[in-house]
Amino acid sequence: MRSLLFGMVATILSTGTVGASAEEPRWRFDAEAAYSDLTHGLEPWREGTFRAAYRVDEEVTAGAAVEAASRFGKFDTYLEARADFRVAGDAWLYGLFGGTPDADFRPRLAFGAGGAQRLFKDDGFVAAAVATLDLRYADYLAGDVETVNPGVEIYLFHGHAWFTARHINIWDETGTHRTGYFVRADMQPVESLTLFAGYADAPDTSEGVTVDTTSWFAGATVEVETDTIVRLSLAQELRDTGYDRTTVTLSLTLKR
Repeated sequence: MRSLLFGMVATILSTGTVGASAEEPRWRFDAEAAYSDLTHGLEPWREGTFRAAYRVDEEVTAGAAVEAASRFGKFDTYLEARADFRVAGDAWLYGLFGGTPDADFRPRLAFGAGGAQRLFKDDGFVAAAVATLDLRYADYLAGDVETVNPGVEIYLFHGHAWFTARHINIWDETGTHRTGYFVRADMQPVESLTLFAGYADAPDTSEGVTVDTTSWFAGATVEVETDTIVRLSLAQELRDTGYDRTTVTLSLTLKR
């Protein structure tokens, strides 16, 4: 859910606009702030993220991200570099590398790879389908965590509505295999407004410890101008053990 650039790629694939024209913006900047309220009287979490992506040409996009987070009196800064490649007219691949200097709860090292393949495009009720795959490896203080998440995105009404589903597979810090799922629906009632909502019943790794969770989220994306986008979302995460969490996230996207 946190991979913003990958979501961009899948949407491009579905609508058939792979291969940006020279007139389209080459730069994309994303700034995000999140505040999480925890149960049991625990101190709230605060997180801030800045991402930048540059479209080198029609086939390659390079990006970097900085994520600063405060949890339980500790502060981590996670750094990540990423590259996306169009390998065919209907397929993209990506790779990423990240890490946290002097990490407390974020991964000390992280690697990721994956891609998207458009299965078909049509003018009917079902406009397109995209198969996705995300692979992750993260080295936490508590141990290594591996993730394999295959998924599919179905686009309806000429791309004005779409449905996302992913099968979550995590090998946690103890080597135990855990599974779950994630679903999300997006709808564009007007050109400048997108509404979204989703639900997940899946394991989640936080502070290097993996626990079973259920969560829901909802929000809206508003295109203020063609190169300025604002998003607001609300999410709640219910854990089988420990605390529950309610998060409000506000983000801004600029294209130049």
